[in-house]
Amino acid sequence: MVMRHLIFGSATSAQKAKKVLERGGMTVSIVKTPEKYSRHSCSYSIRTTDSDFALMLLKKAGITVKGKY
Repeated sequence: MVMRHLIFGSATSAQKAKKVLERGGMTVSIVKTPEKYSRHSCSYSIRTTDSDFALMLLKKAGITVKGKY
């Protein structure tokens, strides 16, 4: 099972995204984004196994994803 990460600009955005994804039936966790992916800013990521489904749910909820790795 491959884990994917979706990057958010703040802990608050990541927490909102986590709630949306959990309501959609996904199991996710919030992690601090590694510095090499965060472009020297304080960002957080969501770990998931189905990034396509997660992106669809987040788009419907109006939550912006800064990037993925």
